[in-house]
Amino acid sequence: MVLGMALALVLLVEAGYRTQAAVRRAAFGTGGAIEFEEHPTVIHELLREEERSITLEWHPYVYWRRRAFRGRLVNVDSAGRRVTVGSGSSGSGPQILFFGGSTMWGSFQGDAGTIPSTVARWLRHAGAPPVELVNVGETGFGMTQEVIQLLLMLRQGYRPALVVFYDGINDVAAAAQHGQAGIPLNETNRVREFDLGRRVFSWRSDVRAEFRAFTALASVAVARSELLERIRALRPHLPGRVPDAASLADAVVATYVANMEMVEALAMRFGFAPVYLWQPNLLTSRKALTSREQSLRDQALRDPEFARLRQLHREVEARVDSVARAVAGERFRNLSGVFDAVTGPVFTDEVGHTYESANAVLVAEIGPLIRAHLGGRPVLRR
Repeated sequence: MVLGMALALVLLVEAGYRTQAAVRRAAFGTGGAIEFEEHPTVIHELLREEERSITLEWHPYVYWRRRAFRGRLVNVDSAGRRVTVGSGSSGSGPQILFFGGSTMWGSFQGDAGTIPSTVARWLRHAGAPPVELVNVGETGFGMTQEVIQLLLMLRQGYRPALVVFYDGINDVAAAAQHGQAGIPLNETNRVREFDLGRRVFSWRSDVRAEFRAFTALASVAVARSELLERIRALRPHLPGRVPDAASLADAVVATYVANMEMVEALAMRFGFAPVYLWQPNLLTSRKALTSREQSLRDQALRDPEFARLRQLHREVEARVDSVARAVAGERFRNLSGVFDAVTGPVFTDEVGHTYESANAVLVAEIGPLIRAHLGGRPVLRR
């Protein structure tokens, strides 16, 4: 009875804590959306649709992709790919595959404002023939996941003329997160989910297996307690061993180049031209920051982890040009400084997502490169 009453009291306090938090969020909101410097009339609708579209389902080898979603500003097709406005239909012309994380998928951007849709407009205005553009970007993806996704698509019969990789932010963030390069973002979540599945859905049915399943579910319930999470947050955080930024940057670049070399081999076999773009980000941007961008960066750098992330970005950016160009020549572009001359708003958050207008600047830089290589098959470099 005592244990039951104690459990009931804990559940009551937890329910009260969650209720007051929900009321506070409903009354005051997060305040972030109203500060956006671009498309303020549709930002609330855009963010709502984007949040609703993040319904992920398991995909072998690459972990996850979105399910189909239909909205006014955000649409995802039955293959889990963001709709590209202005793309030609399948077989109507050369095919371009665009790979990347959420910046390629188009977070904080409507369908018509994503990088592939902006490329479609640029090519049309440049007088290029009809082109099919496929946005294969997905939130959280790193380059290794993208290379695996490319392998799967080639196995399915895709034969693109051009493949564009837009990477950097997630690869560097994952390396900083795990202390080593080449691991996807939040890999510890996958480890935890695998372990939980093994305990809850064990093939055994004896008493020991049932007890393990019960304790696993109980631990999940405890971990999801917002009250206990708040209490745990009060404890001092003791950082683990932080790897040297220079050696970690070397590993990030080596992993990136190894992925490039695999793509180059596939390109020679299947007759497409790969283009590699290293992303800009707010933490190391040299542009004249708007007041909101400056506030975002200042706030982020108060966190030691973001300060280390910024240093790692700088170390990687200083190294990646020479080794990547040795593999791909001018088909590699370091876009770290692409927004240096822009005085208006570019970045929507401290991670490096951008407004739709920034994609026009980006595509003005890479459009000629894309058009020049639409014929496929790169020149083999020795």
